[in-house]
Amino acid sequence: MIEIEKSLLGCILSWDNKFDEVFAELDPGDFTDGRHRTIYSAMGAIRAESEAGQVDLPLLTNYLRDNDLEMPAGDPPYVYSLIDSPTVPAMLPDYVAKLKEASALQQVKTLMKRVDADRPAMDILASLEGEIKEIRASTMRTDGFVSSSETMKEVNKELFEVRESSRRYAGLDTGFNDINSKINGLCGSELTVIAARPSIGKTTLCLQIARNVAIAEKTGIGFFALEMSRKQLMQRLTCMEIGVSVADFRAGKLEAWELEMYEDALPYMSDLPLFIDDTSGMTIPLAKARMQNLMKKENIGLWIFDYLQLMEGEGSSENEQVNSISKGLKAMAKDCDEPVIVMSQLNRSVETRFDKRPQLADLRGSGGIEQDADNVMMIYRPGFYPEIQKKWKGDEKIEEKSEILCLKTRFGPTGEFPIKWDTDRAMFRP
Repeated sequence: MIEIEKSLLGCILSWDNKFDEVFAELDPGDFTDGRHRTIYSAMGAIRAESEAGQVDLPLLTNYLRDNDLEMPAGDPPYVYSLIDSPTVPAMLPDYVAKLKEASALQQVKTLMKRVDADRPAMDILASLEGEIKEIRASTMRTDGFVSSSETMKEVNKELFEVRESSRRYAGLDTGFNDINSKINGLCGSELTVIAARPSIGKTTLCLQIARNVAIAEKTGIGFFALEMSRKQLMQRLTCMEIGVSVADFRAGKLEAWELEMYEDALPYMSDLPLFIDDTSGMTIPLAKARMQNLMKKENIGLWIFDYLQLMEGEGSSENEQVNSISKGLKAMAKDCDEPVIVMSQLNRSVETRFDKRPQLADLRGSGGIEQDADNVMMIYRPGFYPEIQKKWKGDEKIEEKSEILCLKTRFGPTGEFPIKWDTDRAMFRP
């Protein structure tokens, strides 16, 4: 590896126009020899300071001397031996690739030495996930750019798939036409936030969307349940499906016809491709590891997190933690190219308003959620509040009145639309 490093540095000194393509790919830390790290760092500094923007042997030797950078004693100086190394410009990409490979391998070995064998495997994976991601990214930096020609193939494919289908939106079918219309369906790489005050129906709406997507798109759903247990979620979803009270179901108070409906629905509910992880204190690295593991086994088309403020993020304040979580969720949506829905609580400012109508500023924890999200929808149920019920004079039942406020869409107009709350079945209807 030492000889490859010498050849690469000698190539830069002999063919100065090759420096920029190397400098974009390698860091000083990628060199194994301390002398070469020093020389490569000096080359970068010279390049930045030189009016002509060049690096040559006299400039390098002067810079090393003037900055008291230690080099092995000798006459001629060590840097002159670099010129004597084989310098083949055509081999430069190969030199860079070998150095990056060796650097990545060394970084992985260093990480492995720090692994505590007494810790659970998933804890080790979660703690190392970020550093492994950085190593992978630095090793594959040359693959970052994609030509407009390749990208337009993807754009063209999506356009004609939508045109040839019976529907007029590109993403997954949520089962709610107004939602599909507003956000173009649930599209890959997009983060959608569904927010509301407690007990308004965030989990209910997301369960309905999960069920609809699973059936319409014949795809699996990964559901991270941080508030409820997986059993509670399936109880609620089953009650919505057969039209019985959750309280009665949990108490076993089912009429004969209701029990018959349940028994008929049991095989169907068992076959639903809904995969629930109800681990408490979920972190972004751990969630990503679980997602990657599930994707190896199942065809997953949608990820749902219930809910953001119950996840554990990085930072000393709530704002910093929420920021780190929302950025992590958006990054995961991009990395897996699948839609991600995250539920979010709203702060108490909603309760201080007469009409209890939520706003973007009510997102609890940080404006980072609004910034990172592609779509933000809020659920508004005025009938939930007794003070509004008492003064209601509309024609429809206030208990059933509900709206979805689409307050942010990255690729379309905002707006709101009515949606009915079914009080008997505790679910939403288009």
